Amino acid sequence: MVDVSIWLCNLGVPMLLLLSKILQACHFTRCLVKLGQHVPREGGGIHQQESSGISSSKHTRWISRVKIEIYLDLVDQIQKEVWQDKEYKEILKQLTRDSPAGNLSKKIQSVQKVVKEELESAIRRCKKYAHRSRTIPPDFQPGDKVLLSSKNIKTTRPTKKHSKRWLCLFEVLKKAGSHAYHLKLPLQWNSVHPVFHVSLLEPVNKSSIPNQNQLPPPPILVEEKEEWEVDQVLDSNLKRGKLWYLVEWKGFSEDPERTNWKPASNLTNSPELVKDFHSLYPEKPGPNTSRV
Repeated sequence: MVDVSIWLCNLGVPMLLLLSKILQACHFTRCLVKLGQHVPREGGGIHQQESSGISSSKHTRWISRVKIEIYLDLVDQIQKEVWQDKEYKEILKQLTRDSPAGNLSKKIQSVQKVVKEELESAIRRCKKYAHRSRTIPPDFQPGDKVLLSSKNIKTTRPTKKHSKRWLCLFEVLKKAGSHAYHLKLPLQWNSVHPVFHVSLLEPVNKSSIPNQNQLPPPPILVEEKEEWEVDQVLDSNLKRGKLWYLVEWKGFSEDPERTNWKPASNLTNSPELVKDFHSLYPEKPGPNTSRV
């Protein structure tokens, strides 16, 4: 009976019945003929000639639709949900002239379109209010000199507070994106990624007056030898039992290589700077630190 109910649900009630002698004896077909008011005719697959005039018979009834209650009575109320789902889908199909699956697909596309439009509208509103406090970023060209912010760079200064806000000048090599630039970094900065956001760069305003750019000072002659003047001592460290100092040379503030490590023996002419450094940072290695 379950197979019969599924067959009736999917295919519907036959418009007319051609019954053989064997099927006339079936209780189910007799009930179907009685409820549906069919007029059975003998015939079937082996008597095709007998069915030629059935369509014009006055006793033949064409059934376009039978109420779902009749179907359920035939199968003794088996699988009610199958018939209910079939009835619901038939109603939707007649109203919309489309299948439920097609309606669901169209509804999903409509919802996705509305959600996309709302998201784009929200993004535009955020940009509108965010750009009020923003300035137009500078447009650097290859070869320009820029100052690099020390915000995301670990320097050799003992504390971040004592570090300079802007580092020395660097050359712009190329534009690496809409808001990023590739800089030419010194060799000792090989661990730093050379691409920086435009917010970390500061343009250098060149003077319109000629000969106003300050050049590095010439070396100082000490005992007939050229020496560069030390501006300040930044750090100290022990390397292989030898004391080294990180010094900054005077007059090279715009040079990326203005600071480098020098052994303590090279700072014999700057004892006051070394003394000032150790007075500020007594915990740093010094001349009295034991060599391990």
